[in-house]
Amino acid sequence: MKIQKKIFKQHFIFDLDGVLFDSLNNMKISWNFVIKKNKLKITFSKYKKHIGLPFLQILKKLGIKQNQGKIKKEYFLYSKKNIHKIIPYSNVKMTLKKLKKKGKKISIVTSKNRTNALILLKKLNINFDYIKTESKTLKGKPHADMINYCVNKSNLQKDHCLYVGDMKVDLLTAKNAGIDFLLAKYGFNKEFKYHNYINNISHIFKYYE
Repeated sequence: MKIQKKIFKQHFIFDLDGVLFDSLNNMKISWNFVIKKNKLKITFSKYKKHIGLPFLQILKKLGIKQNQGKIKKEYFLYSKKNIHKIIPYSNVKMTLKKLKKKGKKISIVTSKNRTNALILLKKLNINFDYIKTESKTLKGKPHADMINYCVNKSNLQKDHCLYVGDMKVDLLTAKNAGIDFLLAKYGFNKEFKYHNYINNISHIFKYYE
């Protein structure tokens, strides 16, 4: 990422999986559990391509039309059972605390269900300004609803807000919301390239103030 001058931001909005937490192995074992239980033949590599979308949308893209509610419930229950295996990426807690100390707003926008998201966030012991998860009232990614909710609640201009994600759907979500995007290149999609990126979350301070 080549920026000559630091860009001023007041509201940093983060995706959860692949940005704050390395949860890929948890996703893999949860997916392998549900496909075995439901006698499906869809590999995790195919599932991985759609990470970031709401779970039911992923099932739809994979051609799974039956028992969607059942599969979703089984997946997230198994994920919760193994959630202790999920750890934050390096420097996450330090970076978030530093942002708060600087008076910045920090929020979460994720497709993860709220129960599991809150369990993970509890590990960080950080007070987030807003946490938006999969919801019946707000459309999921790549729709802008969840980001717009956080932006509107903060009473800040959109050019003072930034969304940090690791998947193409995160970029589309930021674009649809009309805010800047920063790629967490260390996340799940190693092949995704974007001109604004960081290799560690702490590198945020090299480019933004």
